[in-house]
Amino acid sequence: MEEVELHSWLFVHKEWNILQKMPIPDKGFKESFREYLYRKISFDRISDVINSGLGLYYQTLSDIPHELDVICVKDRDLSVFELKH
Repeated sequence: MEEVELHSWLFVHKEWNILQKMPIPDKGFKESFREYLYRKISFDRISDVINSGLGLYYQTLSDIPHELDVICVKDRDLSVFELKH
């Protein structure tokens, strides 16, 4: 679990700042985060980038819907991410 937390923090505070942003509402954040975790940690399973509909389409200040970014499993640990930078 500590490894997942560490890499999540490193992505948000270090990696994301140097990545080229995409011309879409989240600037490619979800896809980049998922790919970063996939490279850094050998998860047993990791979700695709999808809109799970769990954000219920609330209006947000950023106009980016609240939804789960990544769901992954390693051994007996389930990690669920919904990040905002």
